[in-house]
Amino acid sequence: MAAGCGIGNSICFSLLHKGEQVGFARVVTDFASVAYIADLIIHPDHRGRGLGKWMFGEITNDPRWSAKFQFLATDDAHGLYEQFGFSGSSKLMSTKI
Repeated sequence: MAAGCGIGNSICFSLLHKGEQVGFARVVTDFASVAYIADLIIHPDHRGRGLGKWMFGEITNDPRWSAKFQFLATDDAHGLYEQFGFSGSSKLMSTKI
């Protein structure tokens, strides 16, 4: 993988069903203070079964960054992330997506 590649510099999570990948997410972290949770996706054929919620719970509770500042950017699923204590903040800024 090329240096500087987003996936190559991430901790990746896969969710498999019968040997096929049905879920994916990644965390970009410095292991010291922050963890950016990115690209959480569940294949459309497997949505509505609580897999995204389970996967997000596993990721946010990972001891490598469970006590760090965790953040994400999303256009949807706000209700899911709020169940895990995530909320909007006027202090969180980003470039235009």
